[in-house]
Amino acid sequence: MWHKTTSVLIALALVGCGGGGGGGGGASGASGGGSGGSGGGGTPSETFLAADDGSTEFVTAFNEITATSIRNESEFTAQDKSVIFNLGGSIISFANTSYATINLHYALSTGLTGAGETIAIVDAGYLTTHDEIFGKSISTFGSQAIDDHGTGVASIAAGNWDSSGTLGVAPGADLHLSTYLDSASSVSFTPLANATLDALSDGVIVQNNSWGIEAGGVDLTLQDALDYMTANPGANLSQTLQGISGFSSAGWTNYLSAVDQFTDQGVVVFSASNDDTTTSAAIMAALPELYAGLDDAWIVAVNGYPTHNGGGEITNANLLSAQCMEVAAYCLVADGTVYLANSSGNSSYNIGTGTSFAAPQIAGGVALLAEAFPNIRSDEIVDRLLASANNSFFTPTANVDFGNGVLHGYNSEFGHGYMDLAAALLPIGSLGFATASHATGATAAISTGTISTSGIHGDAFATALSGTNLALFDSLGTDFYVNASLLADADTTSTLPTRLGRYARKKSAKREFTQGGFSFGTHSSTFSPTGWNFGAATAEDMGATFGIAPSKSSIFENTTSILGLAQNGLSLGATKSLKNGALGFYSFADLTDTDEKVMGIGAVRSFNLDGTTRGTSLSFGLSTVVETGSFLGITSYEGGGFEATSSTFNAGANWPMGAYNLFATAEMGLSVGEGTGLVTNIAPTLFSGFAVGVKKDQLFSKNDALTVSLRQPLRIESGNATMRFSVGRDKEGNVLYEDVNIALAPSARQIDLGFDYQTALDENTDLRLAPVASFNHNHTRGELGASAMAVFLHRF
Repeated sequence: MWHKTTSVLIALALVGCGGGGGGGGGASGASGGGSGGSGGGGTPSETFLAADDGSTEFVTAFNEITATSIRNESEFTAQDKSVIFNLGGSIISFANTSYATINLHYALSTGLTGAGETIAIVDAGYLTTHDEIFGKSISTFGSQAIDDHGTGVASIAAGNWDSSGTLGVAPGADLHLSTYLDSASSVSFTPLANATLDALSDGVIVQNNSWGIEAGGVDLTLQDALDYMTANPGANLSQTLQGISGFSSAGWTNYLSAVDQFTDQGVVVFSASNDDTTTSAAIMAALPELYAGLDDAWIVAVNGYPTHNGGGEITNANLLSAQCMEVAAYCLVADGTVYLANSSGNSSYNIGTGTSFAAPQIAGGVALLAEAFPNIRSDEIVDRLLASANNSFFTPTANVDFGNGVLHGYNSEFGHGYMDLAAALLPIGSLGFATASHATGATAAISTGTISTSGIHGDAFATALSGTNLALFDSLGTDFYVNASLLADADTTSTLPTRLGRYARKKSAKREFTQGGFSFGTHSSTFSPTGWNFGAATAEDMGATFGIAPSKSSIFENTTSILGLAQNGLSLGATKSLKNGALGFYSFADLTDTDEKVMGIGAVRSFNLDGTTRGTSLSFGLSTVVETGSFLGITSYEGGGFEATSSTFNAGANWPMGAYNLFATAEMGLSVGEGTGLVTNIAPTLFSGFAVGVKKDQLFSKNDALTVSLRQPLRIESGNATMRFSVGRDKEGNVLYEDVNIALAPSARQIDLGFDYQTALDENTDLRLAPVASFNHNHTRGELGASAMAVFLHRF
């Protein structure tokens, strides 16, 4: 009669890991990011790479606490104002937050200040002893004067961050100061041309121009020049500009040549007209419409205060100036109502408004981006500012195609929208490592280059890569950097639940027959025609059957034999008794993963030293193992690619000594393989593993047993690999690659000490305890690991 047996099983497991060792987590993919800014005080998205251990490596790290602290500093809140203006007889009142609107506090939270960059300002004059600019490195060119306007512009562009007054958008930037006075007096733009060339020779990154040309109190416009050309079809550009302005044709020729040269290195920022009734862009701001090539590194600034909703999002911009109009494709909005320095005294300030004070905010933004991205050109800085601008508050009527699928909408009123420094510092579009020669060429997702390293390699990859930065490129070709150790992701998937389940199913001490010899007696059903015994088991258990490897472990995390790479594989074996020993052959395959396959064959010869099958024995084996999709456990996140062929020599011994049974196994092997993805080369690699231990039956009772094991999990002893990946770019956008040598031997040798105590409390009740300590866990120096399993089983 059949009957059912009911059991109560209680299984517990504890695991811990700690220590001071190195080792690095690897990137599993990219998260966050994109281009859209939040604008108007909203919180920008942070782009980061997330590691499997939960840590993160930021591509652009906005420190929220620091950003909030900066936002609340008195110099920053000086730009939070409730103002009333009488504009042309109309009373306008509003509250604005000029610096918060452009997310300056987030940019400053990264540590950027514009340090190492120089902003050129062309204006009416400056009080260089004012608190906001005194102490900076200031170079001057041409005639100088003292004037409120230039002093205020300089304070907004680069005012000192010193806990008093206000601060500039790029408070750490230096200044190059010149005036338009000599040009005005000589009626020639040649002095302005010379000032521009002097700024160029000083390495200036941006030139701010908060001025224009009037005739009869009215701004000269692009339409004036077009009308002149229509009326004078033979006039060239310099003659046309002379015709509408009165400034000499030769001077215009010199100036246009100078700004053309300057835009090869730096960015030109011009303020738009403050006349909100004009129907055409100011002539100076619109020069790129007449002189080809200037628009690549040219930005026009209009002035408008934003309206926000309850969530802090900009819902509208209220212009206090002319619209962008013909220059909309390279035009930005900034809130030009600001608290700024004046020349009345070294600590004098006032509130002012105008495109004159919107422009230096953008000039300061250029300096911040130049500091953040020292390898990109001036035209690329402009692209970043335009492509990341906050245009969420209007409906675009046209787009600029920046390439690689990056489109940004604009309209004639607001251009591309508000400058958003937080968004400009984040990757725009996709982000990946380069696979082409140019920064705007093809890239690959980070996951395609990330490898999952096994415990066999320990911290070898992470250590070798930790001293190198991996360059990632967004869709605009801008370079971002993360530590290259993110490419090596140690597989931290816990095997404890599986091992606990296997341990709980293990036979009790009084019911288990421990095989130290060479047969299939305890592993599976067998049959033995013609003197051969045949059987099946897992690959590790087959190795244990032949005495050349420990059995598939329940209590230890990592295998000591290459057979353990076939975690879910099936092995078939055959043995034949010989005089004083036996001969065996086996094969195994793990095909459960379509991307990673392990197959192998082996032969074993055992010797019974005392002439019995239960006495002292020695076993020696040779095997060949083929991996497809992995190399000694290294795999690609994308699957496939790696290949390895390993040849191993195995040895095992078993010594019964009265009530004790001593055992030992050792393995040495050589792998030859091929890399994939960023792993371009793998040299022949030597590896080893061993285990020694002793088992004592009837330790405290006739039904118990204690096994003590000391093991070194499989470890690479020598070998090298090469990883080739992008490490940067030059100013021309050429990607720089580096070959990084990986010494595959990890920093230390893991040693496991394990105890496995089993007792049958009675015929129906078993108790099992198995603590394990790991020193230099995962072959990483200083890392400690520990686990403990407990199983209580009662059958009734």
